[in-house]
Amino acid sequence: MNRPGSRTGEDPSVAAATSAEGPSQDQRSLREIARGSGVSVIGFFAQQLLQYALFVSISRIWGAKGLGLFATSQAILWVGGGMFRLGLSNGTVRYVATLRGTPREGAIRRLLRNVNAVALGSSLVGGALLYATSDFVGRLLGKPEIVPLLHVFALAVPVWNLLFIATFAIQGLRHMNWMVGMRNLAQPGVTLAAVAVSGLLGASLLGGTIAYLVSLGVVLGLALLVLRHLLAGTPTADPPPLREVLIFSFPLIWTQLVAYGVRNQEILLLAYYRPIAEVGVYNAALKTAVLVGFILAGTTAIFTPIVASLHASGDLEKLRRLNRTVARWCYTIALPSFCACVLFGRQILSLWGHGFEEAWLALVLCAGAQLVSVATGTGGTLLIMGQRQKIELANSIAALLLGLLLDVLLIPKMGILGAAIGAGASMTAVNVLRIVQIQRLWRANPINVRYVKPTAAGLAGAAAAFGLDRILTGGAALGPWPRLLLGLPVLILVYAAVLWLLGFESDDIEVGRSIQRRLAGWRAKREPLPERPQ
Repeated sequence: MNRPGSRTGEDPSVAAATSAEGPSQDQRSLREIARGSGVSVIGFFAQQLLQYALFVSISRIWGAKGLGLFATSQAILWVGGGMFRLGLSNGTVRYVATLRGTPREGAIRRLLRNVNAVALGSSLVGGALLYATSDFVGRLLGKPEIVPLLHVFALAVPVWNLLFIATFAIQGLRHMNWMVGMRNLAQPGVTLAAVAVSGLLGASLLGGTIAYLVSLGVVLGLALLVLRHLLAGTPTADPPPLREVLIFSFPLIWTQLVAYGVRNQEILLLAYYRPIAEVGVYNAALKTAVLVGFILAGTTAIFTPIVASLHASGDLEKLRRLNRTVARWCYTIALPSFCACVLFGRQILSLWGHGFEEAWLALVLCAGAQLVSVATGTGGTLLIMGQRQKIELANSIAALLLGLLLDVLLIPKMGILGAAIGAGASMTAVNVLRIVQIQRLWRANPINVRYVKPTAAGLAGAAAAFGLDRILTGGAALGPWPRLLLGLPVLILVYAAVLWLLGFESDDIEVGRSIQRRLAGWRAKREPLPERPQ
């Protein structure tokens, strides 16, 4: 067993050299990922909570049917509207990341102007098409009451796409504080406030949807102001040819279309086959399960531009090491959330209203798929930033087809449980496939023996929480919420204690020390300076 704080297998001479000469390049990258991920993960977790609160508010104000109508309309926006972004969000983050810190950094402003002009024109066309076909979609789904909401979401297409590109540009610049402020805090926070206030004032669901559109416009304006501030003062330079950016981005149109289809096909097929209220109930399970995977999405925000830079420079060995470490961090943080969904999912789902507890098994299946996605790391990001967009497109198509097959077979008979099986199976299959591919391309499989420690700690924490819950249930004196409030801290504390007893890896220790130094410096900056003697 490794003692906490030990550096297993480390050459003392290497450690001494590192100490004397400063951190290695790998250590500097890990520190950057840790610092950026710390900001990004906190921000992404806040985003998930704000979005969670938004959908809970919709459910509480307009019921499961209203939630189902809103979720279905939003899914159509993501699938249909996202296609007209032309893959330019990923193209933007790649080219901004490669220009940042070079003599041509000033080209970013003109690059963004060119990209936004193309995206705006395309999105206006997409919004017009969605508006014109709203009646047909309503008839196809057998839900005519969805048509007014689709009209509003059609108007949101250009705003939504330009907001995506703006926040991805900030991500490419690696200004994580600003990115978190815009993408993770401002957008969901303003949306929650706008929709909830409109509902509390007595607005209809249509009025709440209009408030959603207005909030997106407000945040887009803020994001453009932030970009203007970040790029102020950079000398003008010629950007990469727009044709080059489009050639990189265009294959991602289909990748993004299929990816959005994978994420939303169950919602759309539930809306087609089942009553709209079931869409609302399934959406509650899905939004809860996403909280398991928040760490991966938060870490990917800072890891994506680093991957682009490493691949462009040809430093594949460093890319492999960082991918393994980051994947294990994400799995370690996500595991307690999965255990909480299994043990306390019914209590959590009851927040959404009466009858939502029936989605517990669907929640467990979706949360399990999220955990597999986290454990397998950033395979999709590696493929895209490693210029293997066609492979990632094929992966997404395979996941889409598998999910569609399972959904068509299972949803008509099993409802939300069939949707969860389809979503979980397709997500798991594509993540395993990505692992095989990145191993063959770059020997970058992140799965290794270091996953054993967090897994053992997770089992111990879950067993302790389950045992406590059985004791409390046997007494029959406490209701479900007191049991949750007592069991969840036990799960987390036992998990952390067992991790500590098993010992941390050397990378974890290095990052922990870096964070400790950063916190110490942060506190020192805020301590008042001693008064000068008079």
